[in-house]
Amino acid sequence: MICHAAAQALGRAATTLLVVTADVRGVLAAAQVLARLREHTAEIRAVVRGGVLDDDVVTSSLRLPCAGGLPDQPKLTAALNRGDPPSLGGRSPLGRFCASFLNALPGTGR
Repeated sequence: MICHAAAQALGRAATTLLVVTADVRGVLAAAQVLARLREHTAEIRAVVRGGVLDDDVVTSSLRLPCAGGLPDQPKLTAALNRGDPPSLGGRSPLGRFCASFLNALPGTGR
């Protein structure tokens, strides 16, 4: 079950990104989350994190378009485990992905 605040946010989102690790466990977990997401939002895209499966296998298994990929980032994992916020600077893979994704959205004026 998704909490009320999350359901409201999902209902208002133009696009929802689902981050999926490219392995069997990641795809199975994402499929469970996806079932709940679809109850609240229509436009869902996959962001594929590094793993053993090809991006197209992950996205076709979930029946989602791919919003992009993110390589494995050990420093990001360590920072998040410490409770530090992720670096979104243009030099980090996550920062580059976010900038590219936002720039490609229609109506952003970028």
